[in-house]
Amino acid sequence: MSSPLFTAPSRLLLAALLGCGARVDPPPAEPTSAAPPDPSATAPAVAATCPIDQPAAEELRLAAVVDLGDVAGKRWLVAREGDLPVLLHLDAAGALARTRLPDWTEDIAVERDSGLRLFFTDEPTWAAVDLRDRDAPVVAAPVAVPGLVPGEYPKGVASDGARALVSLYRDARRPGGERHDGDTFLLDVATGGRLGPRAGMTVWAAHCDAGRCLGVATPNGDRKSRTLVELGESGAVRLGDLGRWDCSGLVTWLEGQEWRIAWSERKTIGLAAFDLEAGKLRQDSFPTADPDCADLAHLALPDRHGLVVTAADARRAFVPIGPDLRPGAPELLPKFEHARQRFLALGDGVLLVDFAASAGLRHGPEDADGVREYHDVWQFAGRRQYARPAPGEWKAEPAVALPHDGERGEIARGYDVHLLARPGHAGVLLAGDGLPSTWLPLRRPCP
Repeated sequence: MSSPLFTAPSRLLLAALLGCGARVDPPPAEPTSAAPPDPSATAPAVAATCPIDQPAAEELRLAAVVDLGDVAGKRWLVAREGDLPVLLHLDAAGALARTRLPDWTEDIAVERDSGLRLFFTDEPTWAAVDLRDRDAPVVAAPVAVPGLVPGEYPKGVASDGARALVSLYRDARRPGGERHDGDTFLLDVATGGRLGPRAGMTVWAAHCDAGRCLGVATPNGDRKSRTLVELGESGAVRLGDLGRWDCSGLVTWLEGQEWRIAWSERKTIGLAAFDLEAGKLRQDSFPTADPDCADLAHLALPDRHGLVVTAADARRAFVPIGPDLRPGAPELLPKFEHARQRFLALGDGVLLVDFAASAGLRHGPEDADGVREYHDVWQFAGRRQYARPAPGEWKAEPAVALPHDGERGEIARGYDVHLLARPGHAGVLLAGDGLPSTWLPLRRPCP
């Protein structure tokens, strides 16, 4: 249900920028008494940065690059460099750093802001990564996890260092065809054994913290349902209904002591916040101009959190989400030329990457036997710029072409874009698929 989100002037601005034509209902008669979080608790420290003049690109042999997000004040990636699995991050001088891993995995849980837990499901084992010194990660040796079965692959994992949530997704043959069922459970981190009963659901996004393990789940038998659940030793408890899966995808973030969730519905963005200490759930929503499903991105600026959404004229806009879960006035981003973007908040501004990357197959002529040979083809275009948030519209520096802008080729799958940062430093990684990767440092502390 929508609620009165703005004073009259800001509501008119929202309508103009986001195409709002929806009814605005009165607030609930009995709003929750849970205190809103302190938005400054997780906001990065403000540090002025300057562009690097004539940055030197570095060629790398990387594959299977996966973005892990921001932990301990840095952005982290996992990848293979040659035959070695590594964590990629930036050192104190802003140079690309590598930390060797026991094996490659994309099943990684963030343990609050001090560590990671890597799940290796072939064995199965897991390994903890201590990030209390973010410039000297300590990777523990993998240990066996008796509560996991070899060869089963999670859809969602989470851990707080004491307990871990694992959600598996299995083929389940039934009359009328093949379908999938979820199997979700808790594990004791100390022993790797099961805690409590299994739950028949698939968890797509999960968070364990402050003695609680939460998940955005789809119960078996109702594939369109979107539910917030808590898993404990006595089983799964349904905390609230988050609507139907009419649109795919959602974003989550931790803000103070609240786990926050945003998702797209048709012409609407849904919002939920669960207080990890008080055990209270709050929900709200706001209209957007998207005629169908919205593509969301979360940004944590030094003074506020918010979402990047699409405005009425196809421009992208940053919408602050306040401690009360209500949206502020949209702030237009620079105009983009391409369909895909990456965003990274860094001190006094935001690094924006605007790109188009495509790959496909092309066949040659038929041979004498009527057989055609197929091979990969790709093309890439992209540019970068730095923008400083401002009311109404962000102020952006001129856009600069990325390495490999305008290139195309064959016998490879092209490039994807990843961003790396730490306070004062940032850069862009163009991860090649069948091609060498390129690292380009872009920002440094101002002299």
